[in-house]
Amino acid sequence: MRARSRTIRGAALVMGVALAAAACGSSTSSTTGSTRTTSAGAAASAGSTATGTPITVLTITPSGTSGANFPDIPTVLEAFAKATNAAGGIAGHPLRVESCNDKNDPNTAGTCARQAVNDKAVAVLGSFSQFADSILPILGAAKIPYLAANAISGSEYSDTNSYPLVPGPIGFAALGTKAGQRCARTDIVTYDLPAAAGLAPFVTMGLAASNKTVDTTVKVPVTTTDFSSTVSNAKDADCIISILPEQALNQYLAKATSLGVSQTIFAPAGGVGSESLTRFKTQLEGSFTVSSFPIATDSVWAGMKRALAAEGKSNVDLTVPQNLNAWVSGVVFAKVAAGLTTFDAASFKAALDTASNLDTGGFTPPLDFTKPFPVPALARLFDTSLIGVDIKNGALVQDGTFVDYKAALKS
Repeated sequence: MRARSRTIRGAALVMGVALAAAACGSSTSSTTGSTRTTSAGAAASAGSTATGTPITVLTITPSGTSGANFPDIPTVLEAFAKATNAAGGIAGHPLRVESCNDKNDPNTAGTCARQAVNDKAVAVLGSFSQFADSILPILGAAKIPYLAANAISGSEYSDTNSYPLVPGPIGFAALGTKAGQRCARTDIVTYDLPAAAGLAPFVTMGLAASNKTVDTTVKVPVTTTDFSSTVSNAKDADCIISILPEQALNQYLAKATSLGVSQTIFAPAGGVGSESLTRFKTQLEGSFTVSSFPIATDSVWAGMKRALAAEGKSNVDLTVPQNLNAWVSGVVFAKVAAGLTTFDAASFKAALDTASNLDTGGFTPPLDFTKPFPVPALARLFDTSLIGVDIKNGALVQDGTFVDYKAALKS
């Protein structure tokens, strides 16, 4: 067991870049590039019945860059704020959402964190940034919680000011577990990045539950545009676990189709999005992915859909997990903040640190922020449960409810 803990710790310490690469598959494009935007979710917003002093939160996410872009995260949070304020706010206080575009730049990410400090944000919610190392020290000094970030950096799973809601690398253990149940031979296809190797042990742990192993790990140069050799090297596997962005997986599927290779794909959360489902409906039939939350067709999202529709934003892509996470970050914030009498960052952090059995209304299993994960590098991993998602007829179809994959780490 001690050797297993060392394996998990080592994998966790180098997983960040690989998680970032996988997450980029969920990105959407944007032509905006503003450094700062303030939502209309303040007290003066039309229809608001909340009249107390506004509660300010901020989200940090890239937009208008050549890399990963998530312009809909602020959109979702602004819709949440307006719906919350129309219903009376949080203990009578209106919720005010600010957003800061980090432009996929570490210095700008630090500037965004300082904006949160200067504007006395109670929390930073639902963010996606590849530069948490530039953000967390600034927020930590001001005791501003970094709640429900789309954690893709090692520090987001170890810093005591970070409160992720997503299971992160546990998702790869879940993929391995399911592949072990369904497949005769499983290969991994991954970008050739040093950090990508950090996720393979989680896949191996999942497969071990069925006494299976990874047959071959096929590494793809990050600059490749021709997937012929990649498909050739993996063509004998009936199942592929993808550690690729959606765009790269699409290139793999296109080449596999042209070469007559048919395989079942196991992709991390966000690894198969609306583009993949549309372009490769036949090829992806019977494939599998995971989700940190119920999928968008679940009734739990009715309030989110109403709020977006009220703002004319029904076109927000709900196959993008970062957009769903933004809404849940608002739900968790409102739930914890409702019990406060003083609305500042330090008071909110103290409430988070004592929150146990926190009911999120079905978006996640009950959360307990009082118990760190027993591996220091993953100490801030509070949720080890995921929902399986089958791909059928070009759509994501939820396979049951939450399954806790913590046991897979002991395989």
